[in-house]
Amino acid sequence: MPYVIVEPCIGSTNACCAQVCPVEACLADSDVPVDWERYIAENARYFNAPT
Repeated sequence: MPYVIVEPCIGSTNACCAQVCPVEACLADSDVPVDWERYIAENARYFNAPT
């Protein structure tokens, strides 16, 4: 069953998705490995694009 949490999950007290979402799937910007830093901007573009 998919879970949808409409607020950021980092630091959230809502843990209903914890069983299906691996802990290493969610990172704060400051914790992103150097090799993945380019994805921060790519994700921002995707979520800020007009629909």
